[in-house]
Amino acid sequence: MSYNDVFRKNLKKLIKERTLMQKDLSGQCGVSPGYLTDILKGRGNPSINIMEAISKALDVPLPLLLLPDMPVDMKSHEFVTLVLAKPRAAKAKQWHKEAITKLNR
Repeated sequence: MSYNDVFRKNLKKLIKERTLMQKDLSGQCGVSPGYLTDILKGRGNPSINIMEAISKALDVPLPLLLLPDMPVDMKSHEFVTLVLAKPRAAKAKQWHKEAITKLNR
């Protein structure tokens, strides 16, 4: 699965879970509604700049949107705390190790 496919899958998941309107999201990230639709349908290949704009509009770090098993309910500050801060719980340590492994592939 390519990074574009993973990004598209996670973007669809977030839009559905957060009940977002594509028109609103496209306005927040500075792309046309048609282009966002193309991305979601696999007809568009967003640049890293577009992916970053979308991730900022969603308040989700771009590396998280590129993880095949992205947790839907994670926000930027939670990701930073989980990945950069010293994890305290065993579960957080395990997820941290898995996240780093996936990012380094």
